[in-house]
Amino acid sequence: GGGCGGGGGGVRAGGGGAGAGGGRNRADGGTRHAFAPDCHSAVATQASAAATGAPEPTSAAAQAVESAGAPAIAPGSSGASGRDGEGSGARTLFEQLFDALSLTPNSPADLSALLPSRREGRAFTVTFVNEMATDVGGPYRELLEAICTELHSPALPLLVHTPNKSQLGAIDKGKRMLNPAASSETHMRQFELLGGLIGLCLRSRAPLPFDLAGYVWKQIVGERPTLHDLARVDRDTAMLILRVRDNSYPACPNMEPEVFDAAYCGVSFLFPHSNGRESVLLKPHGADIPLTFENRFEWCELVEQSRRHECAAQLAAVRRGIQQLVPVQALRLFTADEIERMVCGESDWSVAQLKRSADVRMEPSAPCVTFLWEALESFSRAELELFLRFVWGRSRMPRGEEHRMIVDHLHTHGDPDERLPTSSTCFFQLHLPAYSRQEVLRARLLYAIYNCRGMDLA
Repeated sequence: GGGCGGGGGGVRAGGGGAGAGGGRNRADGGTRHAFAPDCHSAVATQASAAATGAPEPTSAAAQAVESAGAPAIAPGSSGASGRDGEGSGARTLFEQLFDALSLTPNSPADLSALLPSRREGRAFTVTFVNEMATDVGGPYRELLEAICTELHSPALPLLVHTPNKSQLGAIDKGKRMLNPAASSETHMRQFELLGGLIGLCLRSRAPLPFDLAGYVWKQIVGERPTLHDLARVDRDTAMLILRVRDNSYPACPNMEPEVFDAAYCGVSFLFPHSNGRESVLLKPHGADIPLTFENRFEWCELVEQSRRHECAAQLAAVRRGIQQLVPVQALRLFTADEIERMVCGESDWSVAQLKRSADVRMEPSAPCVTFLWEALESFSRAELELFLRFVWGRSRMPRGEEHRMIVDHLHTHGDPDERLPTSSTCFFQLHLPAYSRQEVLRARLLYAIYNCRGMDLA
């Protein structure tokens, strides 16, 4: 791969032969990472492939990696800590950042290190251990993306799928909600850090793909979710509330009171938790109080209230984290949808938008430039997100802004068709060999975005 502005940043996917794998593979799980929050402390520990959620690599690129030893604290660090490494397994990047910020269960979280500097727009400097990349923005964005991926994976317990995930015909099946079972003091501090990351997105206009349900975003900004919002996270409960409240049971609508009482004779003021494994009392001695025609409105209100308050402690922790970077009162100036787009960026950006603002530093009529746009037009939405992450270290476009992707020629020795593209993530720059056919460019680019996720300097 070529240099990056005189060594100013990380270069992805070295220009080695495609058949040889061409560049380090971040899916190998063997890379250790170092953080320097506010440039004062650093911690380096082992990261795992399962935690980073890297895309499944093709061919034989995925290799089993020996588990690393104890985490190492970089010289000059202050207060950063890690596990002793005795059978504890790999640490997620989120946990490393948590440790580097010296967050502890029994003291108020101090997230001031996440305040981005006015000059650079970044909160801290990132070093990928064993990857020779200088952080001028690319490694920083890559780290935050990886942390966001971890938060949506089983590696961390803070976010879980909504009940709609397992309900036939439900919508928004892939959305997440705060996990009400994550209730320890350590979890509360971690939720504060999650809120701090949301605040960082708002302060720095650097989006992260938090896939939270609209129900959660409404609670974050202080809006009261409606029954329609509940249906987007727990359709079965919302439908039951409607049927009970409106006396609209499909097989027998507008039932007489005695028929209603008989139809719901097995329902009481003890209602299942959203996780489906336990139940909560809607009122004292609720297990002994049956649902009847007369008390149905109270029952419906209490069920809806139970769902709203299910994650109250977790939500309060997230809002405390946000408040350390952004005044919570300011959130009320925006709708939940607006805040979501400000935090998460634009996921529906188009190739035409990218092409319109691109800075092509070769002949616009060069075949490989035409091949690039044709290949990108054929990509799925998931592949376009991987491409953006490969070139820029993020999977979403910042809201309401056009950013210029630089496309230039990668000079190679030998047959260009055997080489992989590279990128300079710090500068949103793609380096393309002079491929002879669109099919070749598409195959090499797909291989790179799925497999070559390491950062190095040539």
